[in-house]
Amino acid sequence: MLGQKEYRIGAYNAFKGGYKDYSPTAERTRFKALVTAITYLHPDALGVSDSNGWDRDFTPHELASAFDFKDSASVPLLDPRLQELGHDNGVSLLTNFEIVEARPVQLVTRQALLATVKVDKKLLDIAVVYFDDIHESLREDQAEALVQALSLDRPTLIMGDLNTFNAKDFRFTRYVGSYLRRSFPRIAATFLPQIRERVKGNTLRYLESQSFVDAGETNPQPTTPTPLLKVRPLPGGVIEVPLMPLFRLDYILYRGGIIVSPVKRHSGGIFDRASDHYPITAQLKINETSSGLIYPAE
Repeated sequence: MLGQKEYRIGAYNAFKGGYKDYSPTAERTRFKALVTAITYLHPDALGVSDSNGWDRDFTPHELASAFDFKDSASVPLLDPRLQELGHDNGVSLLTNFEIVEARPVQLVTRQALLATVKVDKKLLDIAVVYFDDIHESLREDQAEALVQALSLDRPTLIMGDLNTFNAKDFRFTRYVGSYLRRSFPRIAATFLPQIRERVKGNTLRYLESQSFVDAGETNPQPTTPTPLLKVRPLPGGVIEVPLMPLFRLDYILYRGGIIVSPVKRHSGGIFDRASDHYPITAQLKINETSSGLIYPAE
C-alpha cells in the first residue's frame, strides 16, 4: 500500500508498577528491571496496565524521561473494590507521539486512559485499559462504556490487560484447568473460578462486534504468568516452582484506517524478571491517504 509508515506499539502489565507492593511507601524493587525491559522493546507507544504509583510519584515528563520516551500520561483506576483491598493502581501511556489530549474515562467501576496522539499530522486515539479481574459481565460492561466514549471519526487502538479470553483461543485454554488440577491442585482452587468466568468470552465478542480486530488472534501466545511468579505446589511445602505461561490476557485491538501486524510476545531474560506478565508488541501502519485522519491546520 502506498504512503504507509510503520511504528512499533505494545502492551505491558507492569505488575504493581515495579514496586514491592501497592502501599504508597513501597520500595521500587523491579522498577529498574521494567526500565531495562521497556527500553529494549523501544516502542513508539506502549500501553501499560497496573502502573501502580506512576501517576502519584512522577510528573508526565519525569515518567517519560525515566523510560526514554518523549511524552506520557497516567490515570489511577480509582476502583472502590481495589481501594478497599489497598490494591488500587493505574494505567499509563508511554509514547514518542505528541499527545494532543489525554483524559480519564469512567468504565463503570474504574477509570481507563483515553489519549489522542498526533502521528505525522494525523490523529489516532489510544485507550489504555485494565479491566476487572473477577466478573466477565462487569468486563463486558466496561468494554461497552469504553466504546461509548470513543470517536468513530478516528482510528483507535485499545491496549492493555483485558483480563479475559478470546473464544478463538479455547483450543489452548481448555487444557489449562486439567493441567492445574493435575500439577498444582492447591493453586487450581484459586485459578479455576477465574478461568470459568473468562472462558465465557463475552468481552472480546462485544469488542469484535464493534469492528475491533484482535491483533493477537492469528498467533495467540499466553502472556502470564512469568517465572517471576512462583508457587508452592504442596500445602506446607517449602519448595517454590515457577508456573509456565498459561493465559493470554494482554491485548492490542484496533479499528479504523490502520493496520496492525500479528503481535509478538517477548519472553526470557529480563522479561522473566521484570513483571508477572510478558509484554507484547506489533507494527502499526497508517495509510497516508486515509480519510478522516487529517490533523487540523495550526
